[in-house]
Amino acid sequence: MNHGINPNEALRKVEEYIKKVDELLKKSYREGSDEKEELITLVKSFIRATFVNDEKKLGDFKKARPFYIAIVGKEDTEEEKQDYYISHLKRIRNHLLAFKEELSLIISSEKDSKIINELEKQTNELELEAKRRSAVAEEKRWGAMIELIQMQREELKKRGFLSQEIIGIKKEISEIKTILMELKGAVG
Repeated sequence: MNHGINPNEALRKVEEYIKKVDELLKKSYREGSDEKEELITLVKSFIRATFVNDEKKLGDFKKARPFYIAIVGKEDTEEEKQDYYISHLKRIRNHLLAFKEELSLIISSEKDSKIINELEKQTNELELEAKRRSAVAEEKRWGAMIELIQMQREELKKRGFLSQEIIGIKKEISEIKTILMELKGAVG
């Protein structure tokens, strides 16, 4: 395919040409000869505009004309002219069917390519989302760890305060014991 040619549009055009060949096959060579030559010109132009290897395709298409040997002094019968006309149209049709197949494959591969590109895009988006979620989870984990450390720090502060209170109570008990001993010694 040449750049800028829509393969779907080219396929539609080939289908039109095939339909035209089918119409011409129903006509006699007298009725359809001019239209056949017009169609050949259109198909040649189509080949040049559509295919990258247009020269090879044009050469192959030109070979679509059936081999014809003219004998000097002998005129072809109506039946021979009609046979040549039909044979040529059938060969043109075969080339058009080959073009149709080629364009269908191109369209199919483009669709597959678009699907692959879309899947790659979705995969990349999912990877980015997974990384983002992983980072959020990591942040939450560190946040939870910091919160636990702060809770332990608060617990240690409480324990330190309680320890100080216990020490204070022990001092007071010691003082009370000392006073009681002194009172006992004085009473006794």
